[in-house]
Amino acid sequence: MTDRPLRARLLLEEAHALGLDLADLIAADIVGGARIPTVRAYVEAIAATFTPGTAATYRPYWRLAVERLGDRRLVEVTIEDLAVVVDAAAARAQRRRPDSTPRGKAASPRSGPCSAVLWPPGSSPPTPPPRS
Repeated sequence: MTDRPLRARLLLEEAHALGLDLADLIAADIVGGARIPTVRAYVEAIAATFTPGTAATYRPYWRLAVERLGDRRLVEVTIEDLAVVVDAAAARAQRRRPDSTPRGKAASPRSGPCSAVLWPPGSSPPTPPPRS
């Protein structure tokens, strides 16, 4: 069998038969946590992939993400966690510019400012496994 998607589906079916889900398989694959970076390590790694001007724009948001989620592995970050970063950015903007409207509040953390801040151009955030 050489079809990767088919092999992956068979593996997932076998895992489900054993009472495991994708989150269990991912957790088992990160022995020692070395394979999946923390938010802090990821931000440090991707910062160099942005142009200087774009990095300067996103740096304040990266700081917020690192302050709130820095030691968490990327697979542990939830949509709700990203919403906390969006809310913190909106609150900070409101304090600094009381007449401003927080544009990120209406956006989804998967498609709004957090997504653009944490995922390099041309890529998208991984789809989190379903919660059981």
